[in-house]
Amino acid sequence: MFSEGKWFNPGGAGFDTELIGNSVWLDGSSDGLTKPSSEFDAEDGKEFTLGTWFQLTEFGVTGALFCAGNGSGVYTSLRHSNDNKIYFQTEAGSYILKTVAVYRDTGWYHILVSVDTTQSTNTDRVKLYINGIEATLTGTYPALNHAYDFNLASVHEVGDSYENGAFEGYLAQSFMIGTKSIQRDFAITDFLDSFSFSSGSQFGPKEHSEIKTLVDSGSDNSFLLQYENSSALGTDSSTNTNTFTATSMAGANQSSNTPSLVYPKISNIGTPSGDAAASYTMGLGSNRMVYSGGNQTYKGLISTQLIKPDDSPIYWEYYLESGSVGGTSGGRTSVGLCVPHFNVGNGNGFAGAGGNNPSNLRGVIYDNGSQGSTTADTLVPVGGVQNLAYEPSTGKIWFGVNGTWNNGSESASTTLNPSGHDYQATVQDYVFFMAAGRSTDIGVINFGDNPTFSGNETAGTNADENGHGLFAYAVPSGFLAPNSANVEPQTIQGVDGFITTLATEANIVSAVATARGDWSSAYVDILKNRSSIETWLYRFGDDSSNEFTAPVGSYPSYSATYQSTSSLSGTDNWLGYSIRIGADYLTAAGSASHSNGAATTVTHNLGTSRYCVLLFERGSSKDVWFHHPDFASGSLLKFVKDEALAASTQITTIGANSFQIGSGAATATYSYLVFADGGIAAMGTHIGNGVVNGPYISMPHSSGLFARRSGGTRNFWSNNAEAPGYNENATYTRFNSLQAEGTTSLKIDMLAGAIKIRDAYADQNTSGETYYWFSFGELSGGGESLPPIFGR
Repeated sequence: MFSEGKWFNPGGAGFDTELIGNSVWLDGSSDGLTKPSSEFDAEDGKEFTLGTWFQLTEFGVTGALFCAGNGSGVYTSLRHSNDNKIYFQTEAGSYILKTVAVYRDTGWYHILVSVDTTQSTNTDRVKLYINGIEATLTGTYPALNHAYDFNLASVHEVGDSYENGAFEGYLAQSFMIGTKSIQRDFAITDFLDSFSFSSGSQFGPKEHSEIKTLVDSGSDNSFLLQYENSSALGTDSSTNTNTFTATSMAGANQSSNTPSLVYPKISNIGTPSGDAAASYTMGLGSNRMVYSGGNQTYKGLISTQLIKPDDSPIYWEYYLESGSVGGTSGGRTSVGLCVPHFNVGNGNGFAGAGGNNPSNLRGVIYDNGSQGSTTADTLVPVGGVQNLAYEPSTGKIWFGVNGTWNNGSESASTTLNPSGHDYQATVQDYVFFMAAGRSTDIGVINFGDNPTFSGNETAGTNADENGHGLFAYAVPSGFLAPNSANVEPQTIQGVDGFITTLATEANIVSAVATARGDWSSAYVDILKNRSSIETWLYRFGDDSSNEFTAPVGSYPSYSATYQSTSSLSGTDNWLGYSIRIGADYLTAAGSASHSNGAATTVTHNLGTSRYCVLLFERGSSKDVWFHHPDFASGSLLKFVKDEALAASTQITTIGANSFQIGSGAATATYSYLVFADGGIAAMGTHIGNGVVNGPYISMPHSSGLFARRSGGTRNFWSNNAEAPGYNENATYTRFNSLQAEGTTSLKIDMLAGAIKIRDAYADQNTSGETYYWFSFGELSGGGESLPPIFGR
């Protein structure tokens, strides 16, 4: 559990969602902020600190966060490049440093570069931190006393560069501190807060006033851009008044989407299941969708935020900028919700039977290919606004146009009628989506952070009852903007009940025990040699003198064996997963004696039927049975074999508080592990699209362990967030293999609240094939007391 039940800063208060009030978005073309060289003092360029929060809306393109120089090939820049790495460099070919890690998450990142070239050790002269962690850099460090172009009488740019191009994304709390650095004057904790819980801590934003104090302590060249003045976005809030000129930017570029109050984004990497989302682009702050291909059915992109059944009722708006039909007849567009695994490759896109997707398509309600009521008065015209409201706990959804609600069988009105919903969908997890079928169909979304609809209209002034968001029309009573403050946070974070540990063989057991701390015997440990061909070890805390080893035997007839605890003493690198057992974590584990011929009920009392089961038979060379809630009824997989999903009676009668070991199972004692959706674990499906730009898999947390396989004759793959990193995570193991870690395929990105498939390898992304996954989380965040989860 969290200390005192929630995140807290050292002063003991809950997270402040208003720490950073504004950001700006830049479109990657001509947007930027500039200040001429004549307005900077000629200092030495040897010592300075650059910092900002940034959120990417496009990936694989080059854009500068900061740049300084004279405009004729002499420059220094900090940029996110087309290889998705961060570069700090002078003019081409000189002192180029870049990160080893790749950064292509949709979540907010904090970056800080501290320079002091008077340091005697060259690697101490430039320090680069992402999210408070010093990044590993490769390249050439500067010579002793090298003068960079920052903190000199040179042109300074924010979000743009005459050498490296303009940045595409959001910036917040951007600053330079002249003649001061972490090497001499600061600590990284001066720029980021720490929020603590029982198993660790999480960084978070500092209040502007605290950053202002640091900036004011620097030289006269120092500046702090808060973007709070919509008519002068480059206003410097430090005492130096080093105000920048905003180019090709206006009040519409200002946003309330910030690191302390995150709004959803329908993303350029939001590729839905079963489709490549070719030629769909989100621009202008990831708010405006354009399709550039030939005429087709209703396809598009999905959002980065998961809407859970226990979230508050939400309201959002959709603006039709241009329509292929025209005028009051609108366009060939669709907007609404869909399950995260909606299969857009069904032949009819979001109008087809790809899963539940309560949505409005030209005034017709669609859900899983079925048409509901034809409500012509909810067809949005060109230049009009589609109003949408959704109640997650009941599945009720309402549609309106230009502030008038259809209200289902009740009378249309400018007031939403709670009894007059237009449709009631299945209660489950959903994401937002936008779809279009023609290149002239252009839609703009407003979740409350885009009140001008990307500059198309005068900014709306209607906030929700919590004071969040700005909308064109009044927010219905009881409905809220779908931002991070208004979601219902999980009371348990994954890191409270799931830990990944890396150590050498001789130390892995003690290292895992240290990481578990006070978990007593209520745990399951899963251990694996990363360096060599060797079995997995499964250790149940209530049976600590014994373990299961799997797989054993010869391929393809792998199985598991129950035996005494192995002695580990080598020097190989090992991996350990620890899963905490208890109702708070929606996990259960134990043993049950079973006799063939009659079913045995195993009670877990988790209160949900949406869970996975691993069932181990104690003995030599036995199968390990795996149940996933999305398997067809009566079908199971053998966890340590690559056999296809098949009918089985080993695990039966899945109930909210129990399951049964089937009557056909052999007489034996069985050990079991149960983990349910919504605790420290999540689970679901995705459908492959067969391309490198694979599906975006939404989940309620940042994953610490992601495992998946199809129902066919495939391997059971897993990636973890500790070895070697999040993006690009190509270090994988197989639960049904003795092999050591591999690094040559199965590339994924482990993102803030999602997994992005990054290759077309058959075992995880064959076009049209269904893959079953589970994930153990690290952080989920959100709500008024928890920070959002940030970019990885």
